Amino acid sequence: PEVVNLNGLIDDMVKTFTSIIGEDMELSIIPDRNLGSVKVDPRQFQEALIDLIVNARDAMSEGGRLTIETANVKLDGGFVARHVGASTGPHVLVTVSDTGVGMDRKTLERIFDPFFTSKPPGEGTGLGLSMVYGFIKQSKGYISVESAPGRGSTFRMYLPRVEGPAGIRKPELVPDELARGTETVLFVEDEEAIRRVMVRTLRECGYTVLEAGNAKEALPLGAHYEGKIDVLITDVIMPGMNGVEMAERIKASRPDMKVLYVSGYASRGIVGDILAEDSVELLIKPFGSREIAHSLRKLLDGDAGAPR
Repeated sequence: PEVVNLNGLIDDMVKTFTSIIGEDMELSIIPDRNLGSVKVDPRQFQEALIDLIVNARDAMSEGGRLTIETANVKLDGGFVARHVGASTGPHVLVTVSDTGVGMDRKTLERIFDPFFTSKPPGEGTGLGLSMVYGFIKQSKGYISVESAPGRGSTFRMYLPRVEGPAGIRKPELVPDELARGTETVLFVEDEEAIRRVMVRTLRECGYTVLEAGNAKEALPLGAHYEGKIDVLITDVIMPGMNGVEMAERIKASRPDMKVLYVSGYASRGIVGDILAEDSVELLIKPFGSREIAHSLRKLLDGDAGAPR
């Protein structure tokens, strides 16, 4: 965690936001120019924001308006009495609202449950919003959501304000500071926004990157790509076939390929004894550009078998 100004973190991601929502949606950012500081993990905040934006985009398939707003607020005893889990005192409020289809009460009751999704089978894992909830709780904050069918959704993240100026942070994606390489990577991730950012990072680091959104897309690449695939980077939990089973199928024809598993929920038990192999590594979400670049280089250079 670092003392940061959330306006700066949001400004750094405007291009990412616009690439996620596309041209049919209007993006409005309304910052409080006197916004106080908070102490959070900057990467986790940005990834939580991406998850909320992906959720909003999916709710506005025919276009709409997405608004991100920041403000200083002070939560009193009355608010805390009405919102179990909130705490009194000065907070920074980040509001993400959309004009999408909205959610009914039954969906709202389970919106932050791991693996719960209202999307059709194969189109979502139900992990995004639960990871947002986990980030807020880890940061000693509070999150609420208001929604109704046909009336859009509004998510409010309350993060405790701290004294002191925010530190000056370097941009996350600075290729010269990241571990680089020239190998070929097959990157499999079902969350489009995360996949887009990570694929861009790896390509800027010099790698040739093949990308897929799930096992159905990845297996043909593994079977028919004419060149060598040096490493597979895959989420463990995906719709349909999980990453472990998919990796084993691809490795059947590419035994020299190494595997970097990534997951927000996987313990070592999910990937089993294969973590003891020198050709396998596990990276826990959330992670940033430096972590994935370092883990990939470590795996490719043969250092992955060391105790973790």
